[in-house]
Amino acid sequence: MHLSQSFTKSLSCAALVAASALAGVPAAWAATVEGQLDPHFSGDGRAVVQFHEPGPGPIYLLLNSVARAVAVQSDGKIVVAGDTNQGNGSIALARFNVDGSPDTSFGTQGERLFSFGTATLHVRAMVIQPDGKIVVAGSYQNSGEDQDFLAIRFNADGVNADLGFGTFGMSITDFAGYNDLATSMALGSDGSLYLTGYETSVAGDKDFGLVKLQANGVVDTNFGTQGKVGVFFDQGGSTVNNNDTAYGVALQSDGKVVVAGYVSLSSSESEFGLMRVNGSTGALDTGFGNMPSRPGRSVAQYGSSCRDYAAALKINEIDSVSFRRIYTAGTTCLGQSFSTGVVAAFDDDGTLDTSFGSPQQNGWYYQNINLDINYSRKNFTTMVLQNPKDSWAYQLFKPIAAGFGASNQYNNNYDMLLARMNFNGSPDTTFGSGGQQAVFFNYAGGIGDDYAYASTMDGNGYLLLVGSRQRNSSGATDFAIARLLVSDSIFHDGFDGHVL
Repeated sequence: MHLSQSFTKSLSCAALVAASALAGVPAAWAATVEGQLDPHFSGDGRAVVQFHEPGPGPIYLLLNSVARAVAVQSDGKIVVAGDTNQGNGSIALARFNVDGSPDTSFGTQGERLFSFGTATLHVRAMVIQPDGKIVVAGSYQNSGEDQDFLAIRFNADGVNADLGFGTFGMSITDFAGYNDLATSMALGSDGSLYLTGYETSVAGDKDFGLVKLQANGVVDTNFGTQGKVGVFFDQGGSTVNNNDTAYGVALQSDGKVVVAGYVSLSSSESEFGLMRVNGSTGALDTGFGNMPSRPGRSVAQYGSSCRDYAAALKINEIDSVSFRRIYTAGTTCLGQSFSTGVVAAFDDDGTLDTSFGSPQQNGWYYQNINLDINYSRKNFTTMVLQNPKDSWAYQLFKPIAAGFGASNQYNNNYDMLLARMNFNGSPDTTFGSGGQQAVFFNYAGGIGDDYAYASTMDGNGYLLLVGSRQRNSSGATDFAIARLLVSDSIFHDGFDGHVL
C-alpha cells in the first residue's frame, strides 16, 4: 500500500525531529563516522580467518574459505558461517568477541570445521535461535547422488551438532531427484524454519523452491506438498531452460512468506521475481503479484536484453495493517562492464512502489545505485534495513545494500561496496562518500579480490559485512569480516547471504 497523507506527514515531522536531534553532533564527527570502518574492531575494522587442516608432519595446510552468512548473538558475539575446500567441501564456523578478537570458548580456538564422510557440503545462510543454537543451510551432495537442501543445527558452543535436530543433527530435503540448493533461510516465531533456493523439477529446469521445517528439523508435511513448495514463472516459455532461482526469504507479521530471486526470460535475459505464500499451508497468495495469469507472483525487469538478479529481500513493517514495504536488492545487467546495483520497493500487493526511487526504463520505479565511478561490474548481494533509534523517527527505514565491484584503479580487482538510501530511495549523502563506501582487504597494495556476501547489525550502531578476501597471487581465499560505524541505528532481518 502507498503512504497515506497522514503517514507522509508523520514522516516529515519525524525527519524534523531527527534533524534537530543531530544538530548537537559535531559536524566533523557526523561527516566521518557514518559508513567508516570501526577502528575498535580488530584494530582497523577488519578481521580475517584462515582455516587449516593438518598436513604431513608438523605442517598445517591452509584451506580456501568463503564466509556466506553472519549473525549476532544476544550477548553481542558475532558468528560467521561459510564453507571451505576441505575434502569435497566442508562447513566452517567462526565466532568473535565484540572487539573482533577470536572467541576461544567456541569450537577449537574460535573456529569449527564440519565435514560428513565423502559428502560435499555448502553453506549459504544461517540463523541463531533464541537459545543460542546455530542453524546453517545450504546443500548436501553425496558421491554420485544429486544435491539436496541441507540444514544443520549446532549447539551454542560450536563443538557438536545438535542430535535432537532432524536426523543426527541434519535435515536433508530432496524435491524431485535432481539438484536442489538452499540459498536463504528465515526463522519463525514458533521455531520453524523456511528454506528457499532452487529446486530442479525436471532435468535442467530450475524453479523457486521453498521448504518448511518444524522446530525439531523434521519437514512439516502440512506445508505445500509434503513440506515442499515449487513455484515456476516460465517467463521464457516452456521450451527453454528457465533456471528461476530464489535468493531471499522473509516472514511477514501475519505469517505470510515472501520469496525473491531471479526469473529467466531466455539464456541471456532475466528479471526480478517475487512470490508470496501462506506460511502454514504453502498456498500461493492470490492477492499478491502483477502477473494476472500467475497469481501470487510478481516480476520486474530493469535492464533490457540483459540479466537482472534479485539477491536480497527485506520487509519493512510499521505494523501489519498501516504500512508494509517489500525491498529487493540485486544487480542489473549482471556480469557486463556497465552492470550496477539496484534496489526496488514493492507495495504489500506485490506491485512496484512508485514512491520509492525514480522512474527508469521499462516504466519501473527503482533506485539505480551507480556507486563510485571508479568501479565497474557492480553487484548487490545483501541488504539490511536501518531504523534510527530516535523514537520520533522510527518510521524512517533506510536500506543499506552491499556487494562488490571491480576497481578501475587497481587492475579490476574487486572490493566490497555498499550504499545507503533514504526512505524515498534517494542516495543518503550523510553516509560514506555521497551515500556510498568501499572496503578492501588487499594483501599487497591494490592487489586482491574482496567480496561481500552477507550483512547484519549488532544492535549498537555497527554494520557487519562478511565475505572473502584474496590471500595471495594464486587466488587463495579467507573469511573476511568488516565492521563499519552506522551511528544511532538498529537493523532488522539481516541474517541472509547469497551468492550469484
